[in-house]
Amino acid sequence: TIQEIELRKELNTLAKSIGKEVLEGDRQGGGFRVRANELVQAHADMMTREGMQDRHQVEAWDIQLHRGLEHLKQECAQVLLERFEQEASDTKYSETMKEEVRRKLAAPIDYAFENYLYTWKLRLKQAADEQQYFALWDHFKQVMDTHLEKAQHQLSMTEAEAKQLFSQEWEVYEESFKSRLGQVANSRQSIIFKVTELCNTVVSRVAVDKDFALLKEHGSPALSQPTMLQLTNEQWEEQFFDQGWWEKLTNKGKTFLEKGMVVQEITQAFVCSHIIPQMREAVKSLVAGVRDDVVRMDSELSEAMVLEWMRGANSTIFVDVEQALLSEYNITLRRPQVLNALHVAQRVAAVDALAEMEEGRRKEALQHLYDQKQAVESHFLIVVQGTKGDVDCARNFAELYHASIQAWIEHEVTNFAAEVRMTVLNEMPDPSTAGERAFQQSFQARNWEEVLEYCIDVNSYLEKLFLKLFHRRKRGVVDTKLPALEERVRGTYKLLREIPEVWASKEEPNTAKDTIQGTAIPAARTMADTLEVPSDRPAFSVKSFKQFVEAWSKQKDPHTQTLRQVVAGRLPPSANFDIRSPKNFSEAFRNRLMTLFEELQHDAAWLSSKVEKGLHEQSVQAWGMIRGCAARCPLCGSKCDCHGEHEDHQCNHHLFPAFHGWMDRVDGTPSFNYCRSQAASYGTYQCTDGEWRGLDEYLRDSHPSWHKSFVEAKTTTDDETILKAAWMNVRKPLLVYFSPMADSYAEEWEAHVEKTRMLPESALEKAKKTITAIRRRTYVPSDDIPQFHPRGRSTGAPKAKAKAAEVKPISL
Repeated sequence: TIQEIELRKELNTLAKSIGKEVLEGDRQGGGFRVRANELVQAHADMMTREGMQDRHQVEAWDIQLHRGLEHLKQECAQVLLERFEQEASDTKYSETMKEEVRRKLAAPIDYAFENYLYTWKLRLKQAADEQQYFALWDHFKQVMDTHLEKAQHQLSMTEAEAKQLFSQEWEVYEESFKSRLGQVANSRQSIIFKVTELCNTVVSRVAVDKDFALLKEHGSPALSQPTMLQLTNEQWEEQFFDQGWWEKLTNKGKTFLEKGMVVQEITQAFVCSHIIPQMREAVKSLVAGVRDDVVRMDSELSEAMVLEWMRGANSTIFVDVEQALLSEYNITLRRPQVLNALHVAQRVAAVDALAEMEEGRRKEALQHLYDQKQAVESHFLIVVQGTKGDVDCARNFAELYHASIQAWIEHEVTNFAAEVRMTVLNEMPDPSTAGERAFQQSFQARNWEEVLEYCIDVNSYLEKLFLKLFHRRKRGVVDTKLPALEERVRGTYKLLREIPEVWASKEEPNTAKDTIQGTAIPAARTMADTLEVPSDRPAFSVKSFKQFVEAWSKQKDPHTQTLRQVVAGRLPPSANFDIRSPKNFSEAFRNRLMTLFEELQHDAAWLSSKVEKGLHEQSVQAWGMIRGCAARCPLCGSKCDCHGEHEDHQCNHHLFPAFHGWMDRVDGTPSFNYCRSQAASYGTYQCTDGEWRGLDEYLRDSHPSWHKSFVEAKTTTDDETILKAAWMNVRKPLLVYFSPMADSYAEEWEAHVEKTRMLPESALEKAKKTITAIRRRTYVPSDDIPQFHPRGRSTGAPKAKAKAAEVKPISL
């Protein structure tokens, strides 16, 4: 009734209001976001103070943070539930209404929890990169300082001798670095153990569920054996098909002949030549999805992820293979064998993806080491040769400082992208209503092109909506915050150019003026490397310059305090070489730094392009956090609305089964028995044993996790009207997609046709290209905001007469 609808809206609004207070905080204290941010920042500060030399300590911090965030999440979820029960105690809200809200109540907290975990992983990676950088320079700094100390800053070395010494030292360091990498890397065997333990935990937990009763636990050795994809077609036939399939197929052919139906020429090799190749493709697609999940979640496996893999395996075997492929030929599978083989193949795919990512991290670490080699060698040769003057040393030191600032900029860009991601995601709608948004922006908005994408793959379509929404909201945040980042970068380089002059004026009075105090610096003069200072003058060193920078950064200045700390914090590691003339050194340093900064600014969008790249990577990761359950209604293909772990699937907007490829198994008539309608129970559906039964038995047998959704469902007239209009305007490409579906509908539905906007058959290729791009992670939203074309709903159109028919799905 209208009153029930209003009460549901009121209850949902109440839940959102309470959820927002728990997330954001109220007058009594900070919410989940504030406390989670403080927790992440505290661990990041601790990691910065104590360093990352001890791998076990880093792992301990990681575990400690996970536990802290998990405890905070559970605490806030409990507070949220208690407040909801208190404020929704009015008897006008039925228990059914409240239970619907309870199922989604904690979704925003789960979502924010995953977001902060990802932010922590970014901090860990940054710290690991920094640790590797300083470890490399510390090693060679000790070698150079030892050489300078032994030489007493007097002896020189030829270039060939210096290069030979560097090669020897580099070889020693490279071997020790590779050895450390090997010690911290996860071996394939340890990955197998990790995946086996996680998957077996999930299998044992859901053993009582009829959906997974055939699955069994597998030991680690099973993941080292050939998977089903590596078996021959003959081995598939022997292991996965019931004996006597040929006799059944022969009897089926005789039945067709008696009815006067045409039977194609089928031989005994039909299974190996026709059936098994199609099954292989379905298995390959499922296994590829497992690899994509592991990569998208950056190696973070979870029980919920494994459960989704198991559901995907069931759907592939029960629907795509048995119902869509084998039922026509009356061929049956050995279910326990094929399901367990498929689950082992999924585990192996996860292990392969984790091992490849581990190897990728090893190669990335080595590449990062080799990227530093040229800079280290250049500095090493200048120092140990002892023949270079202040100008050469200053230029080299400026290049090192510039590289260090660039690393800081990369970190700032990553942090900036994380901040933008957090801001955008906080402003986006509740992830638990993702399915509702998908239905609104396609069917209710009468956007027929998007309705077609929804029907082909609702999960990919929803990801597209997320990427577009993220892209649009991101632009506003970036436009607001990027100028501040650009200003920080410019200010850092400005201070970095000025401070050597300030240091020189302190060390050599009357040679430079203190620009930071407001006076101008004279124009830089050209100097030759041969310019020397009197030998009786005391020698300065780069150590004294660094000490000055550190002391200068601690001076109180509200305008430049933060940037001073950046300049001091990014002092590059180097040998403690002599500086004969601070004046010459500072001018050469300043000139070289200005040249490097000008080269950097040749590309006007160099900083914004870095930000865009970082945001693209994080948007893909963010989608993995909020996509929710990927299960689809067995009849109409609508996405499950539930978020987090759950036993029963549900969705608010069911479709006509025809949108998912269901048709009459005799004449191909589309099934318009709306999932929530009473008429849907009149038809018969093929169960997992090959028999045709009513809807209730079909759901209990093949899809028990969806049964409750159909029992509780109620018909909504508005949805039926929308669905009729959608079918009439999208049916042409869908009929091609679900061929051999017949073009049949009630004459009254002609009133819903929009002749100028009805999709032609050619629209199918465009939709498939979009879905393919999303699946391959190559889809990039355009800057154009899509224009929907809402149209007044038709009223008074009579309902099409429901037809009780036996229907079957066509494989998608």
